[in-house]
Amino acid sequence: MNSDNKKNSIVIIGAGTVGLMLAHELILKGEPIIILEAGNESSIDFFDNTEFKNIGLNHAGVKYGRAKGIGGTSNLWGGQFTEFIQNDIENSHCYNQPKWPITWNEINNYYSRVYQKMGFTSSIPVPSKTIAKHDSNKTYLEIFYSRWLKQPNFKFHYLEALKKSELVTFYTNVVVTNLHFNNKKCTSVQYITNEQTKTIENCKEVVLALGTIEIIRLLLHSATNVNCPYTTNQNIGKYFQDHLNFKVGEIQKASKPFLNQFSNFFENGEKLQPKLRMNADLDATNNYVGICGFFSYESKVSEHLYNFKQFAKSLRGQSKQKLTLKELGKLFVKLVPALPQISMLIFNYLKNNRIYVPFNSKVKVIINTQQISIFESNVSISKTDFDNKKLPKVVVDWQIDGKEFDKIVEFCTLLQKYLKENNSGNLVLDDWFVKGQQENNKNWLSQISDVYHQAGGAIMSNSIENGVVDENLKVHNTVNLYVCGSSVMPTSSYGNITLTALALTLRLSDYLTKK
Repeated sequence: MNSDNKKNSIVIIGAGTVGLMLAHELILKGEPIIILEAGNESSIDFFDNTEFKNIGLNHAGVKYGRAKGIGGTSNLWGGQFTEFIQNDIENSHCYNQPKWPITWNEINNYYSRVYQKMGFTSSIPVPSKTIAKHDSNKTYLEIFYSRWLKQPNFKFHYLEALKKSELVTFYTNVVVTNLHFNNKKCTSVQYITNEQTKTIENCKEVVLALGTIEIIRLLLHSATNVNCPYTTNQNIGKYFQDHLNFKVGEIQKASKPFLNQFSNFFENGEKLQPKLRMNADLDATNNYVGICGFFSYESKVSEHLYNFKQFAKSLRGQSKQKLTLKELGKLFVKLVPALPQISMLIFNYLKNNRIYVPFNSKVKVIINTQQISIFESNVSISKTDFDNKKLPKVVVDWQIDGKEFDKIVEFCTLLQKYLKENNSGNLVLDDWFVKGQQENNKNWLSQISDVYHQAGGAIMSNSIENGVVDENLKVHNTVNLYVCGSSVMPTSSYGNITLTALALTLRLSDYLTKK
């Protein structure tokens, strides 16, 4: 076994979204770092069936929502940012879910720094507003806006600066297989490269940033070592979460003002997507669950719009798939018959800064909702099955409480009220949804899918009895091991979790450099 001795370096395991931003922030503060990444710069690799299995509800994200390679899952996503609201962190009426040990303000204060690092203005250019209230006035429907990155792949934001820095040592195509401890300190990181086992010794700090499921696997595997200080922690892998996604119905006779209000638009050069969420007063006694609704439009121009986007992205060099001149030519030929419709897209964009939605579009209502965080939903490791690196296979037991449905019904009731009062259309609910209300059982769970937003498994807490890391993201009962990413979230709201994970990342960078 070979050893790499690089004293006083912070070791970051994983070069995905949070790992790259953390590394960049640390070198700006003069910290020497070592980055270990299972993939590389030039390709994207996925996890194969030898590395995981589902035993609970089918969780597609364990296969399709993870990637090995610099940039991690930012190689796959669309680049959408959504803020958590105060209820997501501080509401005390939340079905006895685990509590956050920090306040919403502590997270909210970092959102503006994330925006600035990613090239946004410091705040969302269009504020949210209430559009409908429940009769009790404690629950209400809000329109809010998620914002989209112009360049969603974090590799293009940070890699060049990291490669040029003398403070950075980069290891790619390496798989971390174990962590070793002495007196609560992580003293070495073991990894495999080219079928050789090596270690990094004398670690100053070690940060796990390799994604929710792989963080859990590494923590659980290293916990089998005799000197591991968190061997007895029964919370590792527990409270595993994802967002629940499904179509609940369609809006018939949607009005033109409605289509204009809820079509994507551009403000100060950035793309915004209007969405709806259910909010509540903090003193509301009914249990809060974060629910988001948005609208999907289908029309004869949908395929033309997709082809136009692919053509435009290729010309600007933003396409994930690089097209040759011949392939671009073929794509342009496909667009020629659609030029009248495309001209409407361009006209509406130039005149109104909005994406054109034809008046006869079919309007589907899509729900993304917070999963109620429960102990039974968990990720574990197999005692008998191992992958080709001799790491235990991940076992995903995704479980859903089911009480989320009551809040989804409440959301749809508010949406129907809003549409009726504003002559905006009529929400016709799908048969399965109506049947679910009548039967009051869990059959509705067959309609849901995950959204590849894995969270939990190493949640924050005030003590080792009810979590894995403390308020500073340090693993309980250790002195220098930290977890960075959405795995630390006790609950995960209703929308994309990356923005909040990045806010926690900047908070961690401040803590590591102020110690």
